[in-house]
Amino acid sequence: MIDGLAKHKNSFLTRLQGYYKKKDFAKISIKDITDQADVNRSTFYIHFEDKYDLLNKYLAFQTLDFSSYAVQIHANIPQKRIQELMTLIFSYFDSKHELFEILFNNENEKYFLPPFQVKIKEILDDTLSWTNKDVLYQQVDLIFISSALASAIKWWLQNPNSLSIQQIASHVTELFARFTEKPH
Repeated sequence: MIDGLAKHKNSFLTRLQGYYKKKDFAKISIKDITDQADVNRSTFYIHFEDKYDLLNKYLAFQTLDFSSYAVQIHANIPQKRIQELMTLIFSYFDSKHELFEILFNNENEKYFLPPFQVKIKEILDDTLSWTNKDVLYQQVDLIFISSALASAIKWWLQNPNSLSIQQIASHVTELFARFTEKPH
């Protein structure tokens, strides 16, 4: 991609965060976005199909560093290191608290939560090691665990003074352990 085009794309993506503070996503128009990014509509449509495509690329832009960060921990984290993974996950979201607080507000959540849950699922799938379970059961487990983790992250961000990073990471790790224990 030509540097000028990359500059415009990054401009849309980075300025969107500031604009979220002022207006709910459902009420943001293409004109609002292009005015905020100081570009014309045709430039917008070179990069994005519509504002939902912009949102999806924005989410990918914001979570790319987290994905690579989580994968770096270990390709197949043993069960005993789940606590470390959870601590890193909650630390990451704490460091970007303002961004995710905006994305999880009531009006924006319906646009953000589904792709967020998919990203959490991808991260867990890339980092967890599975026991010798049937693939279909692994898929159900992964969907269940990733949805629960996404909801726990959302709750924690919306209740910032409730639990420390270590407390929430420890509790989620305990829940993971209960769910993934082999039946006797």
